Amino acid sequence: MSSSVQVRDLSVKVGKTTLLQPTSLTVGAGEWLSIIGPNGAGKSTLLRAIVGAAKSTGDIAIGGKSLREMKGTERARRVAWVPQNPIIPSGFLVIDYVLLGRTPHRPLLAAERPEDLAFVHQVLVELDLVELAERHVDSLSGGERQRVIIARALAQDAPVLLLDEPTTALDLGHQQEVLMLLDRLRRQGRTIVSTMHDLTLAGQYADRLVMLAEGEIAATGTATEVLTEANLSMYYNADVNVTVCDDLVLVAPRLRPRH
Repeated sequence: MSSSVQVRDLSVKVGKTTLLQPTSLTVGAGEWLSIIGPNGAGKSTLLRAIVGAAKSTGDIAIGGKSLREMKGTERARRVAWVPQNPIIPSGFLVIDYVLLGRTPHRPLLAAERPEDLAFVHQVLVELDLVELAERHVDSLSGGERQRVIIARALAQDAPVLLLDEPTTALDLGHQQEVLMLLDRLRRQGRTIVSTMHDLTLAGQYADRLVMLAEGEIAATGTATEVLTEANLSMYYNADVNVTVCDDLVLVAPRLRPRH
C-alpha cells in the first residue's frame, strides 16, 4: 500500500473566516514533513483537514486514491492521527484504549485476536508503557497520557501518521524516545506529517519543513532553507540566533544584554 500523500487546493472556512487558504503539497512515501508556524497559522487546521476532522474543500489522496472516496474503515487503515487534545472517555484502561487502534483490522464487533494483543504489547514496550497497561488513562500524568495517545495511533499500523505536537508534555527522555521511534518508522517506509513548536527538533528529524503563516504556505524546504533568521523574524516576530552545525540547525532566542 503506497503511503504518499497528495494535498490539492485544500481550504478550510468557518463562517466567513478562512482558517486555511487553498493549500497544495505532496509528501513522498517514507518522508517526514514537519509543519511549523506561529500560533494561529493553520497548522492544526491543516492536519485536521487532511484526516477529515475539519470540513474542507479540495482533495486529499493517499497513494493516489482520494480519501473522500474511502469508507471510514479503509481511511483508518491508511491514516492514523494523534490530535493535540483527544477526548478519552473516563474509565478506559491503557491496554483497552491502545487496543482501539486495532479496530480497523478486525471484523465489526469482533473481539481482539492474539495477533492484536501481540502487536499492542510491542507498541507498549516501544513507548515504555508496559507497567501502565492496567492503569486508567485518566489517572496518568500529561506525559504518560500523551504516550498512550501516540500508542493508540501506532497500533493502527497505518502507512501514514499525522501527529499534532506529538512531544507535548513529554520529558526530555521520553521526547527523544518518541522522536527516535517515529524516525525508525519513517526509515521503514511510514510517511509522517507532524506539527511541532520546537523548531530545532523539527529541523533535526524532518526531511522537509513547511512554514505556515496566516493560513498559507510562507516557506518550504530543508531546515537550513526555512529556519532562517529572516523568516523567523518576519513570520514569528522573533529575535533569534540561528546556528548551523554539521547540518543541525539550532534556533535560540537572542539574549539581550542586562542593564
